[in-house]
Amino acid sequence: LALAGREQIDAVFEQIACNNLQIEERQMLCIEGLTEGGHEVLHALNEVAVQRLGASMISVEVTVDGKPTLVCNGDGVIVSTPTGSTAYSLSAGGPIGAPSCRCMVITPLSPHNLTIRPLVIADSSVVSMLIRTRSNEASLSIDNRTFKVSDGVEVEVKLSKRAISLAVPHN
Repeated sequence: LALAGREQIDAVFEQIACNNLQIEERQMLCIEGLTEGGHEVLHALNEVAVQRLGASMISVEVTVDGKPTLVCNGDGVIVSTPTGSTAYSLSAGGPIGAPSCRCMVITPLSPHNLTIRPLVIADSSVVSMLIRTRSNEASLSIDNRTFKVSDGVEVEVKLSKRAISLAVPHN
């Protein structure tokens, strides 16, 4: 329904009824880790973002498939799907991923190091983020849900077994 504004919603339903929309399967992320409610498994279509709370920067130690990949001292890190690459990740300087691209995008948020850049990795990868904070709290955003996490929490991000089907116009 994001195809159109309120005034065009009837036209969208007409396109659905006439089978004038194609269905695209979009990958999702599976996020495991400790949140304020305990250990949870959550899913995201767009992204998972670790972000600072307050004025103090945080450090996020990122490993990909068990290999140390980057340490981002700054405002945080985003891991997005190709669908989410045009949302928060893009506004933070990340690349655009084609919906059919089988990848994840890791985008640092305001890093305090000039050599840290966004990364595009295979969607078969497992990303771990170890969160280090001075204030003992950070924010974990998973699409439109936000959780507070404590210093030392590790969050694992990987391709979800779930997918979502989106209806898109043929053009």
